[in-house]
This record gives sequence, structure tokens and C-alpha cells, in this order.
Amino acid sequence: MQSITWATFCVANSLARTIVHFFPSSGTVTAPYPAVCKFTLFSQGECAKTQSLEGLRLSQPDGVRLEDVFPFLRDGVSGMMGLHITLSTIQPRIDLSPSDCVVEIASRSHSVRFHPKQLEGGKEAVTVDGPLIGFDDQFHKSSLVVVNGAESVFEASLAWPQEEGGEASEVKAARSERLSPWTVEEFPLQKEIEESPTDPFEQSWGNTRAASLSLGEEMPAGSACFMMYRDATTKLPVSVVAV
Repeated sequence: MQSITWATFCVANSLARTIVHFFPSSGTVTAPYPAVCKFTLFSQGECAKTQSLEGLRLSQPDGVRLEDVFPFLRDGVSGMMGLHITLSTIQPRIDLSPSDCVVEIASRSHSVRFHPKQLEGGKEAVTVDGPLIGFDDQFHKSSLVVVNGAESVFEASLAWPQEEGGEASEVKAARSERLSPWTVEEFPLQKEIEESPTDPFEQSWGNTRAASLSLGEEMPAGSACFMMYRDATTKLPVSVVAV
């Protein structure tokens, strides 16, 4: 595999900036062959912003501030956008699958780092791995970030697993959202967590609610899903997990 692609979201506003760290690698091949990193930025139905970063070398970690790749992000642009990151090499018989990538959302007070979602080759639909775990207390709030990096509409249907007699049975619909092509949406999950079948449990600092949710549909190729946990006071993200 001479290229590898990840899907993620990024943030650009007055409080936070996005940094992309990447490590082009071919495992046991340690020669510093040249590599290229291509960034494709999209939001609000538009996917027309692509830039390539050359001069990379295999087995040599590197990174870049996204605003250095797309300077217009410094000009008062605010919001959440989708991003495809592709590492590639023209060297024959080089397998880039051992490569890694980390996205950092940095603010003045702290930063959070997470792995983007690696995309499979081809145009097959993407299956979400495992349940979506949300929790809600006086310190943290949970939300679901859906990156629709495809040309088709995606219907995101959330459901609670139901249990009867100790065994899982049918699922109960919790929420359904329709995402246009090339868009990113964040869905707060407070209502779904409060209405989940799971009882709240009491901690020394107060009640905490948790819920296990599932995504009912496969995602279009090029898309990804993330659970985000924000500080309840500052609203800044403290943890992000690709699912």
C-alpha cells in the first residue's frame, strides 16, 4: 500500500487551533525515502481546498499547524471542519500501513490529542467499531462528532441497546440526524443520556449518568465518527476517541 488516508475533524477559532503530527513509516524499511502528505479540507458542503506538503521522509516524524497549510484559517474563520490526511510515496513496493497520525487541538490553557480514523481503500461503506459511550456530570459533557467526507447524504441514527431478562433484545431509537455531503456536525448527547435505560449512579461530587449508544447505519466511505468529551465549564475538549 503506497498511500494511507485518515479522516478527522479540525477546529479553527479564537480559542483553539489544530496541529497535525504524522510519522511516515514502512516498518522494517528504514531508508529515508521521500513522502508527501496531502490535506483535503471540507465544510458546509464544499470540498475544494487541497494542499500537499512535500519534503517528508520515511521513518522521520513531522508535523504542521493546519493554518500554515491553509493560511485563510488565520483570517477569522471559525468553526469545525472535516479533514482527509493522505500520506503517499512514489517508491515501488513500499507499504505505508505502519504509518501513524495524531491530531492535536491546542488552546492557551491545554491541548487534546487523538488518533484520526484510518480509512480503508476503495469505496465501501464504513462500519462503526463498538458502542458509543457517553457520560454526563457536573464536570464533563459528551457529544458525537460525525464527519461526512463523502458525496452522498448520511443518515446518522442513534439507538439505545435494550435489555430484558439480562439478555440484549431489540434496540430503541434515540435520535436520527441527516448529514449533507462534505459536512461536519457535533451532536450534544445530554438528552439521550438522560433518557437512556441506565440508572444514574452517585459519586462524591454528585450524580453521574452514562449511556451506551449504537450507530444504526454504516457510514459512507471517507467518513468517520468521534466521541468528544468537553469540560462543562470552559466547553473545551478534554478527550476525543475515534469509533
